[in-house]
Amino acid sequence: MAIGAEDLFDLDPDDPRTPSQQIANSLRAAILLDRLQAGDRLPSQHALCERFGVARETVKSALRILDRDGLIVSRQGSGVFVKTRREPSHDLEEFLRSAFDRPHVTIDYAGWRAETLSNVLPRALDVLRSGQASVRSFRLRLLLVDPSAPVGLPRPVDPTDSMRSVRPGLLRLHRRSLERLDKSLASLAGLVRETSMEVRLHTLGPTFKSYLLNDERVLFGFYPVAPHSMDAGGRSVELHHPSGWDMNLFGPDEPFTRQTTAWFDSVWSTIATDA
Repeated sequence: MAIGAEDLFDLDPDDPRTPSQQIANSLRAAILLDRLQAGDRLPSQHALCERFGVARETVKSALRILDRDGLIVSRQGSGVFVKTRREPSHDLEEFLRSAFDRPHVTIDYAGWRAETLSNVLPRALDVLRSGQASVRSFRLRLLLVDPSAPVGLPRPVDPTDSMRSVRPGLLRLHRRSLERLDKSLASLAGLVRETSMEVRLHTLGPTFKSYLLNDERVLFGFYPVAPHSMDAGGRSVELHHPSGWDMNLFGPDEPFTRQTTAWFDSVWSTIATDA
C-alpha cells in the first residue's frame, strides 16, 4: 500500500541541498527502500506542498528530478506513479548482511562520500544486534574522493559559477556520512570485541563505487553524471554531479574481485592520504 506524504523524511535546514533536491531524495529513498513500490501512486503535489511547507514549483522541480532519473511516470488525470525498474539490482543491505557470517569481517568501500553506505549499514548491523550473527572484529576502510580538492566532478553546469561557493556544503555532506558510520560502529560496543574505521582520500575523481567484503565478494557500479542543485550562500547552483542513489550494482565474480582488491590496495597504499 502506498505511503502518505507524512511518512516521508523531513527537510533538514542544515542540508546544503535545495528543498527540491531534498524532497526528491526523500521520495527516492522511499522508492529504493520499497516503501513505495512499482505502480504505487505518489502523494499529490498539494499533499507534498503541505507536508514540506514549500511552493508547488518546488515540488514540481523535485518530481522533474525523479522523472529524469527514470523512477516515476506521470499519467494525465491520474497522478504520478512509481515506474517499474527494468534492470535487476543487487540488494546492498542483504549483501552487507551476508558479510557477517564469520568471526573477522572487513568491508572496503571506494566511492564518492559513502552516503549510501552510511544509510544502509546501520540496518545491516541488525544481524548483530538481534543475535543472528556474532563476530569478534569488524574493520571498515573508506577510500573517498577528497571533497576539498579540485577534481573533475562535481562541477557547475554554468561555467561562470564557482565551485568555491558550494564546496562548504559538499564538505558538510562528506562529514555527515562519516559521522553516521562512526556512530554505527560505536553502537557495536559490547557486541564486537574490536572495531575500526579508517578513511583515506584521493583526488582521482568519482567515476564508480565498489563494496569489497572480506576480500572475497565485490559489488560494483558506475556513477552516472546528473544535474544536482546545491545552496551557495542563499543562491542555488546547478552542478554536474556524480549520482549513485539508484545505480545498478553488479557482481560478484572471482576474477573481478581479485582485480578490485588489487586496485583498492594500490590506491590505498600509494596516492591516498589519511583523512
